[in-house]
Amino acid sequence: RKCIWGWMVTILSAVCCALYCVETFRDRCDATRSATYVAALPGFIKVLEAFVACIILISLIGYVGKPALLWCIVAYAVPLPLTLLTIITNILTKLKNCLPFSIDRFTMIFLVISVLLYISAAILWPTYSFRGNPRPKDCPGNSCIWSIQFVVTIMTYVNLSLYVADLVLTCLGICGFKRSQ
Repeated sequence: RKCIWGWMVTILSAVCCALYCVETFRDRCDATRSATYVAALPGFIKVLEAFVACIILISLIGYVGKPALLWCIVAYAVPLPLTLLTIITNILTKLKNCLPFSIDRFTMIFLVISVLLYISAAILWPTYSFRGNPRPKDCPGNSCIWSIQFVVTIMTYVNLSLYVADLVLTCLGICGFKRSQ
């Protein structure tokens, strides 16, 4: 049953990736069509942020550790639904127009909070995961807790970089976000 689940997830991921690539390719090739949110740079960065957060959270399933590391798990979990909400709101323009607040301001506040959460996780996770914890000699590949902690560390820095890039590009207005009045 575990193999069936793995195959289903792999096939679904491949189909989603193919659909995303087709949509992006169509948007880039058709000059009359305006780029959809997910094909534009801000949407692409948001999709990457959500993807990396999913990798981190899947790696942490069943993890029990020190209180500082539990803070990191909260820091990883809080930005994900906000990222998904931002993606959905920008895709559904009718919903975006009905909101009683500016989605641009919400995105800016959300990005600042996400960067601060990921900075705290980028400091705490490696400090508490690897202090006095060298890689065991009997740790084959990715099947020991040390390897999982290493993956989470690398993905933390990847997502921190994505959130910082998103914040900088949003601040500069390069990504096509309209400047709030």
